[in-house]
Amino acid sequence: MRSPHENALPLLLSQRWPGSIVEFSKAIPRRLDPVAYGGSAEDALHVVAPSLPGFGFSDKPERTGMGVQRIATLFDCLMRGIGYDRYVAVLFAMMGHPHAKSFE
Repeated sequence: MRSPHENALPLLLSQRWPGSIVEFSKAIPRRLDPVAYGGSAEDALHVVAPSLPGFGFSDKPERTGMGVQRIATLFDCLMRGIGYDRYVAVLFAMMGHPHAKSFE
């Protein structure tokens, strides 16, 4: 979800297992447009909230080996694929370490 603020920081937001991105539905609008809630445009975020493979709105993986490192790699490929070479991440699991430089 893109913020109306051009310089918003890209945020990868991942749910905890076995949760769902629906848990964030009330918080996301405030992150996209903090000005509308009395905040500052400098705090705006572009939010990308994919479901964990096999949970929420995601299909079951077709092959085995879908552990934390593979999911981190998939999420990094997703972010880069939609044009975000640098982003921050809130991951509710220990999965970010293989791509720490991308999360700076």
